[in-house]
Amino acid sequence: MRKITSDAVDAFENFESFKRSNTSVCITKRNGEPVRASLILHGHEIAEKRKVGLKITLAGYNTRTTRERLNGISGVHIICRNGQAFIKGGSCYQTIDDDEEIVFDKNREITSL
Repeated sequence: MRKITSDAVDAFENFESFKRSNTSVCITKRNGEPVRASLILHGHEIAEKRKVGLKITLAGYNTRTTRERLNGISGVHIICRNGQAFIKGGSCYQTIDDDEEIVFDKNREITSL
């Protein structure tokens, strides 16, 4: 895992702001408490974390960098074969579209594809 991914994901998981090169983490607060973290790559939100769960997307860009940033998040495993993205859900892989949103519960189990 690249250093930028490791640092960005640490900030994302801990609801801390981060900005380096093409990757940033933005935090939304309510009454001074963080309620939402957004992982942003090249200006596109690829992950959103709230206290109750996580939502990810390739944001239309099934690239190595997008997959690498998302794979840095605990419980997320995306691969690409012949241009098609797959996400591991349980013990098998399921296809995902480039603009599809995947929702995880707070235990990082996929709840919707």
